[in-house]
Amino acid sequence: MRTSSCIVQLAFLLLVLFAVTMTVHRLFLNGNGTATPAPAETAAPPEPDPTPEATLDHDEIEIV
Repeated sequence: MRTSSCIVQLAFLLLVLFAVTMTVHRLFLNGNGTATPAPAETAAPPEPDPTPEATLDHDEIEIV
């Protein structure tokens, strides 16, 4: 009975160690070996086009 309890504790310890390792890897290394944030996290969303032509419908366009 004691051996199975030891095996269960060892399996749980390995699971926790794997979870901690993957969390640290995701937070600090991002898979490329550097401690910089991933480009997807730092990229700003594109700004909408401020020109009035961008807001016109096809029916509203005037040809002068």
